[in-house]
Amino acid sequence: MKQILLILVTLVSFSCFSQNEKKFNLDFEVFNQRYLFPKDWIEWGDYPLAADTIIVHSGTYSGKIESKKKAHGFGSIAYKIPAHYKGKTITLEGYMKIRNVQNGYAGLLLRIDGNDNILVSDNMESQNINGTTDWKKYAITLAYPEHAKSIYVAGIMTGTGEAWFDDFVLTIDGQDVQTLTPIEIPIPPATLDKEFDLGSKLVFPEPNEALISNLEVLGKI
Repeated sequence: MKQILLILVTLVSFSCFSQNEKKFNLDFEVFNQRYLFPKDWIEWGDYPLAADTIIVHSGTYSGKIESKKKAHGFGSIAYKIPAHYKGKTITLEGYMKIRNVQNGYAGLLLRIDGNDNILVSDNMESQNINGTTDWKKYAITLAYPEHAKSIYVAGIMTGTGEAWFDDFVLTIDGQDVQTLTPIEIPIPPATLDKEFDLGSKLVFPEPNEALISNLEVLGKI
C-alpha cells in the first residue's frame, strides 16, 4: 500500500511540474545557481542587476536594478525570444515597483529586431515614471513587424534609485507566447553549404624565383 501511495505522489508531482513548466522564464522563477541570476536573462548597461528574494510581486524571485550614480547611464535586465511567430500586434505586460528613482525614469521595454537593425521599440521613457510607487501593472503594445528575427523584453531604469520587475507576459494577437506553437523558419540553401567551412582547401606551392617573377609581371599588368 505504501509503495502504491508513493507511486501516486510521484506521478502527481511530475504532472504538476509539467503543467507549471514554461518555455520562457518571464516570471524570473527559474534561477541559475552558477551565475546567481535569473536563468536566460541578460544584463544591459552599467547598473548593478540582481535577483531579489525579498521584494517580489509573486513567487520567489523578481529582477532588480539599482544605481547610486549621479552620472548619466542606464541598467536593463533583458530576455531574448526568437521571433518565430506571425501576427499583427505584440504586447508586453509586467509588474514594476520603484523606490526613489530620480534624474531619470523606469519602465518596461519591448524591442523587435530584424537581421541587424531595430525594427520597433518602446521603453516607456515618454511616460517619465519616477519617484516611489508600489507594484503596478504596465503594458506596451507595438505593431508586430513582418521581418522580425528577435524579440527583447526587459525592465529598464535610468538615473538613480531602485526598480523591481516581475511576472512578465508576452502576447501576440492576444495569444501568450508560452502556449503559441512556433512557425517553421525556412533555411536558406546557402546556409547549408558547408564546402568551405574548414577553408578553401587550395594548396599553394612554395615560392621560388620563377613564381616570384611571374607574380611581379602579373602585378605590373
